Amino acid sequence: MAQADIFYERFDGEHIAIETDEVASAAARISNNGNWLVFSRTESSRPEVYVMPFPEGGSRKRVSTAGGYNAKWSANDDALYFVSYDRLMRVAISFAPDGDIVIDSPTEVLTFSNDADIRKNPYDLDHQGRIAIVDIVYGETPPLIYVSNWTEAFLGE
Repeated sequence: MAQADIFYERFDGEHIAIETDEVASAAARISNNGNWLVFSRTESSRPEVYVMPFPEGGSRKRVSTAGGYNAKWSANDDALYFVSYDRLMRVAISFAPDGDIVIDSPTEVLTFSNDADIRKNPYDLDHQGRIAIVDIVYGETPPLIYVSNWTEAFLGE
Protein backbone atom coordinates (compact mmCIF):
# COMPACT_ATOMS: atom_id res chain seq x y z
CA MET A 1 0.00 0.00 0.00
CA ALA A 2 1.32 3.43 -0.94
CA GLN A 3 2.23 5.86 1.84
CA ALA A 4 1.27 9.15 0.19
CA ASP A 5 -0.19 8.93 -3.28
CA ILE A 6 -0.88 12.03 -5.36
CA PHE A 7 -4.39 12.30 -6.78
CA TYR A 8 -6.50 14.96 -8.36
CA GLU A 9 -10.25 15.13 -8.52
CA ARG A 10 -12.10 15.98 -11.71
CA PHE A 11 -15.20 18.16 -11.62
CA ASP A 12 -17.35 15.06 -12.13
CA GLY A 13 -15.97 13.68 -8.84
CA GLU A 14 -13.66 11.06 -10.33
CA HIS A 15 -10.33 10.63 -8.48
CA ILE A 16 -7.35 10.22 -10.80
CA ALA A 17 -4.06 8.83 -9.44
CA ILE A 18 -0.94 10.56 -10.72
CA GLU A 19 1.72 9.06 -8.44
CA THR A 20 1.21 5.78 -6.58
CA ASP A 21 4.04 3.79 -5.05
CA GLU A 22 5.63 2.98 -1.71
CA VAL A 23 7.48 6.29 -1.39
CA ALA A 24 5.95 9.18 0.55
CA SER A 25 5.10 12.26 -1.55
CA ALA A 26 3.67 15.51 -0.18
CA ALA A 27 2.83 19.18 -0.75
CA ALA A 28 1.88 19.01 -4.43
CA ARG A 29 1.26 22.30 -6.27
CA ILE A 30 0.06 22.79 -9.83
CA SER A 31 1.92 25.28 -12.03
CA ASN A 32 0.07 28.44 -13.00
CA ASN A 33 -0.15 27.28 -16.62
CA GLY A 34 -1.72 24.04 -15.38
CA ASN A 35 0.77 21.77 -17.14
CA TRP A 36 3.18 20.77 -14.36
CA LEU A 37 3.07 19.52 -10.79
CA VAL A 38 5.77 20.17 -8.19
CA PHE A 39 5.94 18.08 -5.02
CA SER A 40 8.35 16.80 -2.40
CA ARG A 41 9.20 13.14 -2.18
CA THR A 42 11.33 11.22 0.34
CA GLU A 43 13.09 8.37 -1.44
CA SER A 44 16.05 8.17 0.91
CA SER A 45 16.80 9.96 4.18
CA ARG A 46 15.69 13.43 3.09
CA PRO A 47 12.88 14.98 1.04
CA GLU A 48 13.67 16.29 -2.44
CA VAL A 49 11.64 18.44 -4.86
CA TYR A 50 10.39 16.94 -8.14
CA VAL A 51 8.26 18.03 -11.08
CA MET A 52 6.14 15.95 -13.44
CA PRO A 53 3.62 16.65 -16.21
CA PHE A 54 0.07 17.42 -15.11
CA PRO A 55 -2.57 16.06 -15.29
CA GLU A 56 -1.30 12.99 -17.15
CA GLY A 57 1.61 12.29 -14.79
CA GLY A 58 4.62 10.51 -16.18
CA SER A 59 8.30 10.61 -15.47
CA ARG A 60 9.36 12.98 -12.71
CA LYS A 61 12.43 15.19 -12.76
CA ARG A 62 14.36 16.15 -9.66
CA VAL A 63 14.66 19.89 -8.98
CA SER A 64 16.54 20.03 -5.66
CA THR A 65 20.10 18.79 -5.23
CA ALA A 66 20.60 18.83 -1.46
CA GLY A 67 17.16 18.30 0.07
CA GLY A 68 14.02 20.31 -0.45
CA TYR A 69 10.36 20.76 0.42
CA ASN A 70 7.62 23.41 0.48
CA ALA A 71 8.05 24.24 -3.22
CA LYS A 72 6.11 27.03 -4.94
CA TRP A 73 5.87 28.21 -8.54
CA SER A 74 6.68 31.79 -9.52
CA ALA A 75 3.74 33.71 -11.02
CA ASN A 76 4.82 33.13 -14.62
CA ASP A 77 6.23 29.60 -14.04
CA ASP A 78 9.79 30.68 -14.85
CA ALA A 79 11.14 29.59 -11.46
CA LEU A 80 10.51 27.30 -8.53
CA TYR A 81 11.24 28.27 -4.93
CA PHE A 82 11.72 25.75 -2.14
CA VAL A 83 13.16 25.35 1.34
CA SER A 84 16.35 23.33 1.75
CA TYR A 85 17.05 23.01 5.46
CA ASP A 86 17.73 26.62 6.58
CA ARG A 87 17.84 28.15 3.09
CA LEU A 88 15.31 29.43 0.60
CA MET A 89 16.34 28.25 -2.86
CA ARG A 90 15.37 29.32 -6.38
CA VAL A 91 15.73 27.32 -9.56
CA ALA A 92 15.11 28.81 -13.01
CA ILE A 93 12.64 26.90 -15.19
CA SER A 94 12.15 27.09 -18.95
CA PHE A 95 10.31 25.03 -21.50
CA ALA A 96 11.79 23.39 -24.59
CA PRO A 97 10.01 23.70 -27.96
CA ASP A 98 8.63 20.18 -27.47
CA GLY A 99 7.03 21.33 -24.18
CA ASP A 100 9.47 19.48 -21.92
CA ILE A 101 10.64 21.28 -18.80
CA VAL A 102 14.25 22.50 -18.53
CA ILE A 103 15.56 22.81 -14.96
CA ASP A 104 18.55 25.00 -14.08
CA SER A 105 20.76 24.54 -11.01
CA PRO A 106 19.33 25.77 -7.68
CA THR A 107 20.72 28.98 -6.21
CA GLU A 108 20.37 30.29 -2.66
CA VAL A 109 18.05 33.26 -2.19
CA LEU A 110 18.53 33.68 1.56
CA THR A 111 19.28 31.88 4.81
CA PHE A 112 16.66 31.78 7.55
CA SER A 113 17.68 32.64 11.12
CA ASN A 114 18.62 29.77 13.39
CA ASP A 115 15.39 30.14 15.36
CA ALA A 116 13.00 30.20 12.40
CA ASP A 117 10.50 27.35 12.29
CA ILE A 118 11.03 26.54 8.62
CA ARG A 119 9.09 23.29 8.83
CA LYS A 120 5.97 25.37 8.56
CA ASN A 121 5.19 27.71 5.68
CA PRO A 122 7.95 30.34 6.06
CA TYR A 123 7.46 32.25 2.82
CA ASP A 124 5.09 33.18 0.01
CA LEU A 125 5.38 34.75 -3.43
CA ASP A 126 3.23 37.42 -5.01
CA HIS A 127 2.37 37.87 -8.67
CA GLN A 128 5.26 40.31 -9.14
CA GLY A 129 7.87 37.89 -7.80
CA ARG A 130 8.28 39.54 -4.40
CA ILE A 131 8.91 37.22 -1.49
CA ALA A 132 7.21 37.56 1.88
CA ILE A 133 9.22 35.93 4.67
CA VAL A 134 8.05 34.75 8.07
CA ASP A 135 11.20 34.48 10.15
CA ILE A 136 10.47 34.29 13.87
CA VAL A 137 13.36 35.21 16.11
CA TYR A 138 13.06 34.29 19.77
CA GLY A 139 14.75 36.15 22.60
CA GLU A 140 14.22 39.78 23.52
CA THR A 141 10.77 41.10 22.73
CA PRO A 142 11.11 43.64 19.94
CA PRO A 143 9.21 46.93 20.16
CA LEU A 144 5.72 46.96 18.71
CA ILE A 145 5.52 49.04 15.55
CA TYR A 146 2.12 50.15 14.29
CA VAL A 147 1.87 51.06 10.61
CA SER A 148 -1.34 52.59 9.34
CA ASN A 149 -2.25 52.69 5.64
CA TRP A 150 0.37 50.02 4.97
CA THR A 151 -1.44 48.72 1.89
CA GLU A 152 -0.93 52.04 0.14
CA ALA A 153 2.80 51.94 0.83
CA PHE A 154 3.05 48.26 -0.10
CA LEU A 155 1.20 48.69 -3.38
CA GLY A 156 3.01 51.93 -4.17
CA GLU A 157 -0.15 54.00 -4.38
